[in-house]
Amino acid sequence: MGHHSTGFPFDQNSEEQIRKMMEDLGLQKQETKSPIDELGPLGTFPDGKIASNDEGAIAIGITTLHGRIVIDFGKPIHCIGFSKDEAVNLANLLFERARTL
Repeated sequence: MGHHSTGFPFDQNSEEQIRKMMEDLGLQKQETKSPIDELGPLGTFPDGKIASNDEGAIAIGITTLHGRIVIDFGKPIHCIGFSKDEAVNLANLLFERARTL
């Protein structure tokens, strides 16, 4: 059974946690942006709408924290859909994160 939160999953002012998440997302530290700003809805529909309530592409962050794998969606969501390739990439990334624990 996992843990969940409706807020940002990291302790406030944790430079190390923020740095690791940025590395995981492939981002460089910038003075004006935090990693949380890079997550969430992108406002695009790269594969068209897959359902009438589709809100489009979403950037997610996957990292580890206190012996857990943390997936941050950048906003509350009900469901998420992945293409076959995206699902395989997600599975590989989760496996990679699990091996680091």
